[in-house]
Amino acid sequence: MNWAAKPRDGAVVRRLLGIAMLLNGWSRGETARASGMDRQTRCDWVNRYNVSDVAGLDTGKRFGRPRAMSDAQMAELKALVIKGVLSPFALGLAGGVVSGRT
Repeated sequence: MNWAAKPRDGAVVRRLLGIAMLLNGWSRGETARASGMDRQTRCDWVNRYNVSDVAGLDTGKRFGRPRAMSDAQMAELKALVIKGVLSPFALGLAGGVVSGRT
């Protein structure tokens, strides 16, 4: 599988690029900065890569509060938004602009 051609997780691509830079002779500090991480974190990802190849770079399952909606509910919501049923106008928002500003 070509992970870089069809990334599911941008962090995996960043980690792969950091390892590629190391293999091309970049310093540890340069690769860490270019990959957006500190040197220790980069070292941890290199160790994971050495043990499990590209699969070791996957972010993995995250723990915390469960999602509020199931995949089916998210798909239904997406369909309603695409159809225009849940437009800003339908929700009573004049002008159709949704902003976090007050």
